[in-house]
Amino acid sequence: MQLDSDQRLANQEPADHPLPLVIDQNLVHLFTYWNENTQQGMRYGKELYAFQQSFPLNQRLQAYVTGCEYAEQGSKVCITVSKQGYTIWLNLRSLNSLPTIPSQTLKN
Repeated sequence: MQLDSDQRLANQEPADHPLPLVIDQNLVHLFTYWNENTQQGMRYGKELYAFQQSFPLNQRLQAYVTGCEYAEQGSKVCITVSKQGYTIWLNLRSLNSLPTIPSQTLKN
C-alpha cells in the first residue's frame, strides 16, 4: 500500500537542525569588521552574523535552499529580504566549524 504525500511527510522524523530565520533587512543592523580584510556583518537581536552570499529577487527558492544547506551543516542561518534581493548570513559563532558546500560558489 502506498502512502500519499501528506502521510509520508507526517511520518518523517523532525530535522535535527533549525531552519533559516527569514527577516526583513530593515530589522537588522549592518556593520563592517576586520578578519584578514574587511567583511560585512549584521546584528539581529543579540546575535552577530557574517555575510555569506546574496541572490537577486528572482532566485528566492535558491536562496532558501542554500540557507537550508548551511543549516544542515550546523550553522545558524539568517536570510534577510530587501528590495534588491536575498542575503544569506551565517552566525559568527558557527563559522569556524562549518564545512564548505562544494556545489555553491560562495560570496557572490
